Amino acid sequence: MTRYPQDGYMQPFRIVRPGVQRFTSTQMSENLEDGLYYVDVRVRSLGAGEDYNLAEGTRFWAVFGSYRSDGYRYIVEDTAFSYSPEERVGLIFSPRLLPVGSPDRPESMIQLVGQNVQVNYEHSPTVLNVHQFVNSREDRPVNANPMARHYLPAWVYVFLRYQGGGEPPELADEIIDLIRSLGPLDALQIDEVEKIVKNSGATYIQHPIWLRAAILDMRRNWIVIESDDYLRSTAEDPEVLGTDRLTYFNPGDNTSRADVVPPGPQIRLERVLAGPLLR
Repeated sequence: MTRYPQDGYMQPFRIVRPGVQRFTSTQMSENLEDGLYYVDVRVRSLGAGEDYNLAEGTRFWAVFGSYRSDGYRYIVEDTAFSYSPEERVGLIFSPRLLPVGSPDRPESMIQLVGQNVQVNYEHSPTVLNVHQFVNSREDRPVNANPMARHYLPAWVYVFLRYQGGGEPPELADEIIDLIRSLGPLDALQIDEVEKIVKNSGATYIQHPIWLRAAILDMRRNWIVIESDDYLRSTAEDPEVLGTDRLTYFNPGDNTSRADVVPPGPQIRLERVLAGPLLR
């Protein structure tokens, strides 16, 4: 080993860290299912036997500090002000990125230090107007510290395949209207989605149907929830989102006309004209 490493040559060995798993942007780009990117993570049990088995439906999420990820993340100074005009939030970027399709080598990384970054965002003018009103001494007596905040934002994914019935883009628009019509305490139910398709004359609907929502929690971390029954506007387990506050469901884009499933939140219906429905 005294002759290695040699610059400019592939070395006849690898240096690895036991227990460390690495996933590249190229790997993730090749793993797209129903609009969501994913990776398969190996989980090692602490022991053998039934006592060490995980129950079906056990939720997993990555604990910050136990992994390193390239890209960006949000930093919220105080979650008491999350999604209000008083919130102070920052963006933390990794110093470099590995573009999709590039070999997993240090020289393939794009350095972000010294680069210009354009940030596009949306905001709720209604929340700002309400906040200014409740704090305006010209409009009302203020004897407390009122603050207006937005619901937790969530983006809904719906994928559904069926036979017979109406045109997929038109039915997807009806599902989008259904989601937008939900009240603050209403749940998005599978049977209401199915009813729209059945009323159009569909003869068969493929099951299971999964409702998914990508939600930003109180610290602006992404959390994905799913159900084959309904999505509630309040968290089943407040610890998941860090609060029991209401969630506002935003329907994804209607992608029923697209030939290829794109990434991101979407409402997509596919009609199969004949033959068995196969995933």
